[in-house]
Amino acid sequence: MFVRTESIRFSALDTDPALIDNAADRQIFTVSTVSLIHYLRAGTFGWIQDGLMRTYGRFSILATEPTAALCNGRTSVYGGLPGS
Repeated sequence: MFVRTESIRFSALDTDPALIDNAADRQIFTVSTVSLIHYLRAGTFGWIQDGLMRTYGRFSILATEPTAALCNGRTSVYGGLPGS
């Protein structure tokens, strides 16, 4: 629910301190202009981090496959060269 100014939002919270919790239980968020900007920035940051983690996961898989192939399934090359 969008509230035009922070002062109206704070007045509502003074009247009912459990307003935010009750609204969140119903998947309703009370936002004003300032808090909406912060929520959007936090959401964007989360999406960016999620994308980075997915990309990192792909690179991690791509990096371990050639290593395993070179080592004949061993996780370390210190045991000697393959075939020796």
